Amino acid sequence: MSKKSFLVYLMLLCFSALTLAAPKLLEGSLEYRSTLMNIDITYPVLISGTNQAAIDRINSTIKRDTDNFYHYFLNYQKQPIRESLKYDGHISYDITLNEADLLSVNITYYEFTGGAHGTYELVNYTFDTKTGKRLTLKDLFFAEFNYKEFIESVIAKEIEANKSEYFEDAIQTLAQSNFSFYLEPEKLVIYYGLYEITPYCNGIPTFNLPLSLCQDKLLLKW
Repeated sequence: MSKKSFLVYLMLLCFSALTLAAPKLLEGSLEYRSTLMNIDITYPVLISGTNQAAIDRINSTIKRDTDNFYHYFLNYQKQPIRESLKYDGHISYDITLNEADLLSVNITYYEFTGGAHGTYELVNYTFDTKTGKRLTLKDLFFAEFNYKEFIESVIAKEIEANKSEYFEDAIQTLAQSNFSFYLEPEKLVIYYGLYEITPYCNGIPTFNLPLSLCQDKLLLKW
């Protein structure tokens, strides 16, 4: 191999490594303090990826939602409040998958506005990091595959095997409820909201589906 060819080969290897490298993230934060409330927000900020347009699209999607929560929660100050009560709003996040072309982030939106306990919602953001597109379950599977029916059948078997952890009508509720998802290495995780199929004390119900269960039906691999 000539010296020139060798240099070209090295350049291609370096380019390939950069292309396949997992994107890098930093943490953004926002907080607010008053006599009536505390707001603490942390969220991921993508700083590297395939292209700047995709990076900007991903960051703007996440920032839009976290900013909306901040302003929504801030409005509670306009409502009458008991002197002993203090409102709390929090956003935290967890990176569940970060590979070359896929980023899956769980963001938890928590609020306490009185009562026995606070409430929270888990929202997943799964992106194609090449385009910045936020993916749905439909994007993961081949079009002809009925993924909803398949997933519900797997979950029904798990509920049947652990009935004490769920409401009595949990299996019947599956067809009427909208489940969400996030990605982990070699795994698709399905989850439902608070109170949907389990008591509050059991938290967010999650169901792990190894990719081996549906490997031949997946349009995307991770």
